[in-house]
Amino acid sequence: MKVAIVTTSRADYGILKPLIGGIENSTQWELEIIVTGSHLSIYHGSTFDEVKDDFPLLKYHLIPALLTSHDACSIALNYGMVVMRFAEFWKDHIGYNIVFVLGDRYELAAVVAAGIPFQIPFAHFHGGEVTMGAIDQSYRDFISIVSKWNFTAEQGSYDRVKSLKLPHQIRRVFKVGSLAIDSLLSHQDCNSEFFYSRTGLALTDEFILVTVHPETADVESNSVNAKSFSKAIEFEIANSDRKFLVSLPNTDTASEVWRQMWKQLSRSYPDHVFCAEHLGVKLYYTAMRNCKLMLGNTSSGIVEAATLGCWVINLGNRQKGRAVSDNVVQCEFDTKAITKAILDIEIKRSRFLGKNIYGEGNTSEIVLNLLKNQD
Repeated sequence: MKVAIVTTSRADYGILKPLIGGIENSTQWELEIIVTGSHLSIYHGSTFDEVKDDFPLLKYHLIPALLTSHDACSIALNYGMVVMRFAEFWKDHIGYNIVFVLGDRYELAAVVAAGIPFQIPFAHFHGGEVTMGAIDQSYRDFISIVSKWNFTAEQGSYDRVKSLKLPHQIRRVFKVGSLAIDSLLSHQDCNSEFFYSRTGLALTDEFILVTVHPETADVESNSVNAKSFSKAIEFEIANSDRKFLVSLPNTDTASEVWRQMWKQLSRSYPDHVFCAEHLGVKLYYTAMRNCKLMLGNTSSGIVEAATLGCWVINLGNRQKGRAVSDNVVQCEFDTKAITKAILDIEIKRSRFLGKNIYGEGNTSEIVLNLLKNQD
């Protein structure tokens, strides 16, 4: 069976990695990796190098399609560019039995849109989820609707994908958990020396892991949110000598607002704010396991953090509507609310010990067993 996996960024690759390994180790599958998006951008760390280092023997197709600007017009133009380049690609690569895609990035929606006339059999991970603060909601639903298979991470997502109607296509929908948990449990933490060399922090430092992406459903709110958040960071530094490890955002509308804010804070507080363009899976998961808490609005706080016993302060509306485990505390982009939420978690002084609703780490095995019995 000829299979392809599309990866557009560091974020989806970290989740897809266990599936890539499982397919590569099976004699039943012939695997190729389709690489596009920020993976091929020097500006975002040329993260394809990490993919190639992990799986040097696989066949890769590199399709660059990324503009450096992130305003709404640039994203729309880039969507069109991706469609055109993948139209040419699918024309010459229609022999796949399955093409795995994950998530809700606009680049991914363009990849799928280009494949519709060629009847490419897509299999979508993490459909059915709700993120009211991001335009990615529309992209995610579109990908789910046109995919032949949908592998959802929890019950609410399963129910929602089943409700997305497209009468002329039979879709197979399964609740399988999240591949992200597989990735998390299969990874080994890096040592303290390597962590320090890449981040400037020791694993014994008390730090907060921060990732904030723009709220693309309300672009104008980002400037106000960034100012409120910046004040909260400055308050924490002044009153607790706290340290922050910041994973900079991907290419979204208004991402530069947040990038510039963090770079200014790191210049003003070089002993407290440490910015990383690209942590990579190993460093990021090591940081998750060792941080005091997570702060921001990233999906890793929603999906993976509970497995590591990590408390999460989820900010604003980007992830609003998404199912969460009991480790997640919802908080507005308000200076006082953020500092109070940090204090409330610190008072607990213990790791989260509850259940992760997104699975137990065997999703790759479940998916491959299901597909062996599908036509």
